[in-house]
Amino acid sequence: MPRFRSERARTLFALLATCLIVGTLILSVLALVVLLRVQQDPEAFFQASHASPATLEQPTPPGIYLENGGLVMRIDPTTGRVRWLYQLDLMKQPDTQLTQADSIVSVSRNTVFVETRVGGVYALEASTGALRWQSNVAGQLDITRTSRAETRGNELYVAGENSIYVLRLSDGNLTRTIGTRGIREFTLDGDMLYIAGSGTLAAYSLPSGALRWQVQVQRAQPLTQSHRAGDMLFSVSPGKEASTLYAFDASTGRVEWEVGQAGEVRDVSLAGGVIYAGATGKGITAYAASDGKLLWQSVDIGFTGKAPRVEGVQVYVTGNVASDETGTPRAHSVFSLATETGRINWVYTPQTRVAIDSVSVQHGKIYVDRENGIDVLDTQGKLLLSARSRGGAQYTAIVVVA
Repeated sequence: MPRFRSERARTLFALLATCLIVGTLILSVLALVVLLRVQQDPEAFFQASHASPATLEQPTPPGIYLENGGLVMRIDPTTGRVRWLYQLDLMKQPDTQLTQADSIVSVSRNTVFVETRVGGVYALEASTGALRWQSNVAGQLDITRTSRAETRGNELYVAGENSIYVLRLSDGNLTRTIGTRGIREFTLDGDMLYIAGSGTLAAYSLPSGALRWQVQVQRAQPLTQSHRAGDMLFSVSPGKEASTLYAFDASTGRVEWEVGQAGEVRDVSLAGGVIYAGATGKGITAYAASDGKLLWQSVDIGFTGKAPRVEGVQVYVTGNVASDETGTPRAHSVFSLATETGRINWVYTPQTRVAIDSVSVQHGKIYVDRENGIDVLDTQGKLLLSARSRGGAQYTAIVVVA
């Protein structure tokens, strides 16, 4: 009897030890998954439940919104902590080396819209990260463009290869399409939709989608996203060696003026009646929006990116471009230039390389998306905050709501 009890006790002890070991392994795996998802930030959380359409009317919370490595995240702009993460269901291994963008991110109506290369469009609740809906209607997307999904009323406009898709904001269902071949960029402006293609710019009335006018320019390169100021639209026909800036009459499409510029200009910014354009590998040029007159040209700063960012009396751009070990051009610094003269105010060089088109400006703070993190500067170039974020996409800027 004592021997039987001893064997039984050993068996029970072995069973208990096995359960403890297996339980510990399971908990360790779960802890590792959670740790990876919160990006080593204990205050972050992962939210996979579906969000209610009623929260569309809630205010969008402050945050730095981005996607990298298949993870969409909101970072607190004051503390640098990750508030939530959402794992995208991507068909391919996501890029985490800043060599190619995985998505385009936009934020509106308490919703983060993520346009992916082949996974369609995700809509996430901005306050929690919960999934609202996912739509595959747009198919293959051009991630290198500058225009992002935009809301108009209770609809979302998304660019596909040969159509603008209009989705219902509450559930992502397709309501209609506006068909046009060779879409490169699009712009929503009130009741007008402007679509840029290969050497063409077209205007459509909304909500009908009826064509108002279409104009063809001499250069065959795809026009950049148009920007409206007053009664004129501004766009660029970029070329590797030289680009042409165009001003169009917004009502008729007539070309008001055009001006050539050396180098490749991928996009422009407008502020205070001035157009600011950066040429790849060169400097920044300012033109009068009224007639295209040259106002100033900065020294070469090794500019790389799309459109300069303008706030107050400063223009913010990424520069000091140099090719990395793979031959990919990377920016190493952020420049502040004076809006009146183009003179360099200050240069900020972070610890790691800067993502192309990475500068966002909100309420006197400059947000710099760099490799493995985000830096927040004041208008004098002083570092206020540094947050870890696993970096951002090379071709798309972070979105800041402050």
